[in-house]
Amino acid sequence: MHLMPRSGRDGGPLFKLSDKEHRELEILDALALYLDRDGEEDTIAVALDKTSAVRCVLAKLIPPDAEDLNYVKKFFSAMSTFQSPVDFISFALEHTLVNVRKKIRKVSEIELTVVDQYIEEHQFREGQEEFNSVAIDIITNQFGKKWNLSALEPKLLLRRAYIEAKTMASKLASLDTDITQTSLLDLLRVVYIVVHSNFGSYYGHEATVDSSPQLNKIRKRFDKLSQYNSGAVGIHHYGRQLFPDGAEIPYVWI
Repeated sequence: MHLMPRSGRDGGPLFKLSDKEHRELEILDALALYLDRDGEEDTIAVALDKTSAVRCVLAKLIPPDAEDLNYVKKFFSAMSTFQSPVDFISFALEHTLVNVRKKIRKVSEIELTVVDQYIEEHQFREGQEEFNSVAIDIITNQFGKKWNLSALEPKLLLRRAYIEAKTMASKLASLDTDITQTSLLDLLRVVYIVVHSNFGSYYGHEATVDSSPQLNKIRKRFDKLSQYNSGAVGIHHYGRQLFPDGAEIPYVWI
């Protein structure tokens, strides 16, 4: 959770964010995700204070307890030593496994019949244009042989990605299955394909005329899980524009 700009009468923001401001909000979203230990309703809200030196401002509806204080201190201390986005994911698995598994379970519960309905109606682009270059790279290198790409058109490829994501998530959602860094990264790669397809981008936004409440719900579940990857990348690459390299991020509770 972070502090968002107020909305206008049409539901849109009263002012347009710059690219820098948009990146900052994404970083705050990611920090809120990684600071959420158990996925309960009373999550930590994160904002930026730029009145002097930049620092994070944290808040909860219920005052933080000793566990909250200790965990936040541990996260910001560890974060100053992270060398890559993968370090964030490793930290989440070690310290917030309950929340990670909850988001995985949400993806495992998606209704593929809803997805199939809209996939059939979607006007797919020719060749590889349905997916961005990163998704194409994941598809080719990770699933090329398994998915027999030469026989799959974009429509079938996208459906295969949804099925694969649900199948992998169903396995990891079980308390009997250990979620390792490798297994989570494998799932996040498939989730990336879904989230960054033209289909996902078009039908996944509430403002889309053809949007469906059910499909929006599915998209949000994928977005929240995908944020473990995109959020880590955002903090790692853009966070240091806000805070000195190698220094522990300053924060304050209110």
